[in-house]
Amino acid sequence: MRRSFYSKSFLRTFYALTLLVLSVGLSPFATAQSPTPKPTPKSKTLTLVFGVFRPPYIFEKRDEGIDYDLAIAAFERVGYSVKSIHSPNNRALREVEMGKVDGAIGLPRGKDTAEIYYSEPELYYDNVAVSKKSSGIEIKRIADLAKHRFLAFSSARTYLGAEYAGLVKDLKYDTEISNQSDQNRLFWTGKIPVVVLDLNVFRYYQKHLGQQIDTSEEIVVHRIFAMNDNARVGAFRSKTVRDDYNRGLVLIKASGRYQQIIDQYLKVNFK
Repeated sequence: MRRSFYSKSFLRTFYALTLLVLSVGLSPFATAQSPTPKPTPKSKTLTLVFGVFRPPYIFEKRDEGIDYDLAIAAFERVGYSVKSIHSPNNRALREVEMGKVDGAIGLPRGKDTAEIYYSEPELYYDNVAVSKKSSGIEIKRIADLAKHRFLAFSSARTYLGAEYAGLVKDLKYDTEISNQSDQNRLFWTGKIPVVVLDLNVFRYYQKHLGQQIDTSEEIVVHRIFAMNDNARVGAFRSKTVRDDYNRGLVLIKASGRYQQIIDQYLKVNFK
């Protein structure tokens, strides 16, 4: 009888200990530390850098413009929300490289690196030279610009190719201006006979300045720059985010949302 009592007591003790171990979520055969859960593959909120005031592409004070609206629509379509900040393009790229932000929108296309992944083009800037028809100016190639006094946008020599950069390097006057409202005003008031800029920026200021000065004179658009050389893209720290952005752009183009955004600012067809 004593042997049977001892066996039952031992079993009760064993069961009690087993229940205690299970109640605190441990196994007598497991290690003391549970494995760390895997992190989620991506954050759904991105911090992105957009450019500074550059109508109709960026209106920084109210977070609007073609660049801004296209990026927001593309990312929302694939499940992201966006927090925006604004910075000049050269600084924006450094902030991406340093990991301070998730990406930047509206940059020139570059080559992927270990820190930067570039998207497919969001759009193409249509850089041209513009003169008034009454001036009789003929510009058929980049070299012809040297025959006329002209004014280009800030850092144009960085974006318009080697031939253009070589041409302006040898000129004796400053060919760039950061304020494009002033650039266009100087053109329309006859102070500068030729301006070099994106055609959509020109159209925006032609309409905007037309409320103050006469901008109705007939113009000539000189297409001396290749449009495909002026792609604007997104640059991102994550390849996954870059790929998602590309997918979002495809989806908003297919749905018609892409062209709707363009038409909010300009009645222009972007291919």
